[in-house]
Amino acid sequence: MEQGRFWRFFRLLSWAALATGAALSLAVALERHRVEEGYRTVELALDYNGAAALAAQEGLPVEEVLARFRREGVAALGVEEYTLEDAVRLGAASVAQGTDLLAPGGEPFVRGRRLYVGPGPQPGPLWERLERRLPAFGVPYHLRGVTVWEVGEELLAGGEEEEDLRPLLTLGPSAEGLLAARRMGWPVVLRLVNPPRAGQAAGAEDEVQELLSLLPPARPGAAVAFASEEVVGFPGREEEVGRAVTRLGYLVAVTEFSAQRGLAALARGAGSRLVRLHQIAPREMPALEREEAARRLVRAVREREVRLLYLRPFLGGPALQAPLSYNLGYVRLVREGLARAGYRLGPVQPFPALRLGGRPWVLLLLVLGAGSAWLLALRAALLWPPQLEATFWAVAALAGAGMAAAGRLTLYWQLWALGVAVLVPAAAVGVAVRLGGAREAAGSGALSGFERWWRALQGLWCAGAVSLLGGLYLAALLSDFRFLLRVEQFRGVKAALTAPFLLLAAWLALRAAAAGGPGGRKAPTPAQAWQGLWALLRTPVYWWQVGALALLGAVGLIYLLRSGNYRWLPIPPWEQELRRVLEEVLWARPRTKEFLLGHPALLVGLYFWRRQANGSGAGGGEPLRAWLPRLLVLMGLLGQISLLNSFAHLHTPLAVTLVRTVHGLWLGSLVGSAVVALLALAEGVKREKRSGAGEAEKVGERKGPEKAGGEGQ
Repeated sequence: MEQGRFWRFFRLLSWAALATGAALSLAVALERHRVEEGYRTVELALDYNGAAALAAQEGLPVEEVLARFRREGVAALGVEEYTLEDAVRLGAASVAQGTDLLAPGGEPFVRGRRLYVGPGPQPGPLWERLERRLPAFGVPYHLRGVTVWEVGEELLAGGEEEEDLRPLLTLGPSAEGLLAARRMGWPVVLRLVNPPRAGQAAGAEDEVQELLSLLPPARPGAAVAFASEEVVGFPGREEEVGRAVTRLGYLVAVTEFSAQRGLAALARGAGSRLVRLHQIAPREMPALEREEAARRLVRAVREREVRLLYLRPFLGGPALQAPLSYNLGYVRLVREGLARAGYRLGPVQPFPALRLGGRPWVLLLLVLGAGSAWLLALRAALLWPPQLEATFWAVAALAGAGMAAAGRLTLYWQLWALGVAVLVPAAAVGVAVRLGGAREAAGSGALSGFERWWRALQGLWCAGAVSLLGGLYLAALLSDFRFLLRVEQFRGVKAALTAPFLLLAAWLALRAAAAGGPGGRKAPTPAQAWQGLWALLRTPVYWWQVGALALLGAVGLIYLLRSGNYRWLPIPPWEQELRRVLEEVLWARPRTKEFLLGHPALLVGLYFWRRQANGSGAGGGEPLRAWLPRLLVLMGLLGQISLLNSFAHLHTPLAVTLVRTVHGLWLGSLVGSAVVALLALAEGVKREKRSGAGEAEKVGERKGPEKAGGEGQ
């Protein structure tokens, strides 16, 4: 008896922890929404090299072109580092093919196609910087008293992007760009490249320090971005560089869709002085119209917390007719789109800190609530004995202490968030099955088609509500500004996409095994469940079941290949057009997999599950029809996973995620209801045909004896 009281008290504590965590997650969500609504200033930075090329096309001074862009809202200048081509253009270096150089005997100096770099007519400091970089790329030769460096021909000839060394051979910020920014009174957005072997080569420390010494004092809105796959100082000196950059007054720009090594460590050194930057890569520009590019930039601001837009001018295609006018119109489209979305132009600011988000005591209470939710759900699904709950908490506490001692506490919060992402969607569909599909009121009798649809609809929206609360919980666990700016990310995306299917399938199998079939409604005891499951595993397998599993596996594979930012499968044109229309009409576009697949499948599955509960389903002679609701409900889990996964996109404003969730639910309800109506109509037609055939048979049976009697007379 005492033991029973203890477990009841323990369960009461679990519910209290869950309620406290839920209240805290709502408080963090409200605070985050308030901060995001106040964070509305966007800075437009124009690439200096593109502006200079545009000025050359128009035959105008660069300052005049920049002044025209300033009138359209541009207020910062993007400055890249000098490259080898710039050194040649300025006379600091000279480059020749090997066959152009002759050895003292008059013979060609080399065999094969190679490039040779030497001092130009005006070497100066730029050549000194270049000469310090060249040992990382080439071999020195002494020719007629001059040191010439043999390097790969791809320095100028190019090749595949990953083999192109030109971006690496950089020589500090462009003096021309810095001078233009100073004359305009603009802040600069510097795009820096990590010196070669920054953490390894002798003298690399001096190169990093020299690069930092070339940075001018920062104006409000100035930022530093990184133009290669690693940040300056990688490996080993990232935090030092982050502290140095912020001491100079610069923000650190986190470039979207660019996985730069060392960024997380540099962000620790920079503290909260971070901002998200979006740019369109030069290789993408020729394939875009200015209207599409403007929509992309505005979408990045509205949906992904981007506040710094790096603009490159269009230099070809339609822009060739009137280059300056075309690009001014492009900037005007961006400015007007931002204004319609409620944003204003101005110097960019770092993301404001949250008072509750990321606080240790808040995270601890959220962890207690998340763990309690795990245990309550797993216990209800018969997948976790209550006697092991103390062991669970002991392991969780030891893991937290160990990760804190190792400096990996962020990973600890990420693991708890992953647990929420795995468990909540499966639990949400379990709630829908019990509320909208399998439970039958005592003495209610058979339900009408409308009542079955209404209860199925209630089940779908209850599942959506549970997943939404789980999403807010996940977002609260990862509410530190580093997650909101995507310096740190939610981990385990693929596990969050697949593991809920295994959990739900296990729960459905246990329930079916204990209840004697897929439409059973009894709540099984643990012994009944496991005994029934063993019997289910010994049941013969039909070919249709193998085919259904193969089909589900193919759908799952497509689902995984299309998930994430880097998709292996392209999006078909019809879906791209549908997305564009929905974005324009609904402000926040719902996810296609939710309203076209997941939510309708769950609604239809619950509808037919209810029909089985009424006794109007198929009997033992139709195994496919008997298991169809279960397969549809399992497919419907896709919508709940996608719904919760939207909250794992922490860089998306919370209001956008909430609106997207609601749109997905009501659109999915409409699509699912239309499918239910069509199936019910088809079923009614089929029933009428059967009824007509039955009546004809009865008439024939009556006529048969009459005819026989007449012949006998």
